[in-house]
Amino acid sequence: MSPDKSDLIVTSHPTQIDPAGGGFTDNVSFFVNVVFSNPGTYWVQTIANTVVLEEFPLIITDSENLDSMRPAEEITETIN
Repeated sequence: MSPDKSDLIVTSHPTQIDPAGGGFTDNVSFFVNVVFSNPGTYWVQTIANTVVLEEFPLIITDSENLDSMRPAEEITETIN
């Protein structure tokens, strides 16, 4: 989903899953050629039976802003 959660960027087709009693299944979708037109925090959702089971951020940046996202090479308690 877009950073403001108003638009779907990509989606998969619903899959019918009917595991036997006590069973389980893994259903993984791969998306190729996805274009994020702007940097930002996009959202990935896992949905089953129209219920959102999980949602997590996918942070997209561009090469111009990449250096500002890198952690400091050394951590210090000193204030300059």
